[in-house]
Amino acid sequence: MPPRRTEEPLQEYSEDESVGSQPHSPAPVENSGAQSVDGIDTETYAAASAFLQARPMQHLALMERAAAKLGPDCSVRRQVITAATLAGWQPKEAAA
Repeated sequence: MPPRRTEEPLQEYSEDESVGSQPHSPAPVENSGAQSVDGIDTETYAAASAFLQARPMQHLALMERAAAKLGPDCSVRRQVITAATLAGWQPKEAAA
């Protein structure tokens, strides 16, 4: 005997019930020019990160090369900046 099929009413969702309207946790606010614990300027880190994100096919390999160069105890921020530098990125102040 084939399994019975039950009909359940479809539940409809309005726009305001969608996942996109869920309250978001506040993002950490960083001051422009602020430095992290490892002495890296947040603007420099953001620029290096954007540089790497624009290269999705190279991003992972560059991060691995940076980690190998810096060692296991390096910060992620330092690793991102080193990876971007390996790909030819230069910090704004160094390019000027």
